[in-house]
Amino acid sequence: MIAHTPMKWNLSLTHVGKSFIEMNELPWKWTMPTLNVGSGGRPRDRAVNEGDIRIDIVVFPTTTAAMDAHHLGFRERCFDEVFCFEVLEHLESPIVALREFKRVLKPDGEIVMTIPNIWEWRRIFSLLRHGIGLLHEVEYPDDHKQSWDLYELESLAIQVGLTISSAQWIDWYPRKEHKLDPLLRRLLPSALFGKHLKVVMKIREQNIQLVMHQCKTPM
Repeated sequence: MIAHTPMKWNLSLTHVGKSFIEMNELPWKWTMPTLNVGSGGRPRDRAVNEGDIRIDIVVFPTTTAAMDAHHLGFRERCFDEVFCFEVLEHLESPIVALREFKRVLKPDGEIVMTIPNIWEWRRIFSLLRHGIGLLHEVEYPDDHKQSWDLYELESLAIQVGLTISSAQWIDWYPRKEHKLDPLLRRLLPSALFGKHLKVVMKIREQNIQLVMHQCKTPM
């Protein structure tokens, strides 16, 4: 991915959802445009330069525009890829956001996202060791509004006409090594070891057929 210097647009959150950005009005033209939702700009954020267009509710030097993930100011079917790294769990309505991701995605496009892995062994071990009291500790950020495992995330995706085409468990952020990690890395499946779940979502086949029919139907 080649990093590009973003051009600022005069878009405030009050305008988002009321007007749309035409792709031919962008300061550059891409054959495969990509959108990064919640790109961030803090030192810890890993994906600040990922994507041709980078949006966040806060304007950072690397963001293209301020925009709400629940109300994307873009025309339908204009992106080949939508990135959403460590964002979905922070949103008030993830299902609304996923509908928006699908709306701006081309029929053969992909949504690539990461979320915290609730199966990670240290979470399970801590809950078994400390009980329900652990839920009130700082280790679990209070700005994480919801969480899902792979099956629950697939259920959420299906409700908006998406499906998960691939999944892997990774460490999106570097982990603080535990003394048991070298052993458990060999013994445990990745679903219990990785701190984050990375998935690729696509539009479900029947939805693609419906979209293609709509594109061919005369106005």
